[in-house]
Amino acid sequence: MKKFITDAFKIALIITGNKRWSIVISILYLSVLNLATIYGLLHLLQGLADGVTKLLILFSYPYIDISIALMLIFNTWLLTPFESLYKNKRARPLVTPLIVYTIVSILLFIYGYYFDKIVF
Repeated sequence: MKKFITDAFKIALIITGNKRWSIVISILYLSVLNLATIYGLLHLLQGLADGVTKLLILFSYPYIDISIALMLIFNTWLLTPFESLYKNKRARPLVTPLIVYTIVSILLFIYGYYFDKIVF
């Protein structure tokens, strides 16, 4: 996950040119993708495991704030030595894995959102 955030930081740095905004954009972007992936995976596992339904409560209205805060804290914790991001600035970011992860996250989120409406 740290590699994804680092690559997102490098891409945001190329686009914006501002280090602080690049950190904020990359952390927010990967947090949204992680939450969408977890939401979709929980819907996929809903029939297989017993506690998954209880975990889906974390994505309902009053508890979603806690989930978002935890994901933001976790992604920020992954990048804690921000100086290492600036040192590795010269390495080229890998865009393809980030695009693939984005597509997979969107597909999982759409599946989770329309889970009840899909008829097999």
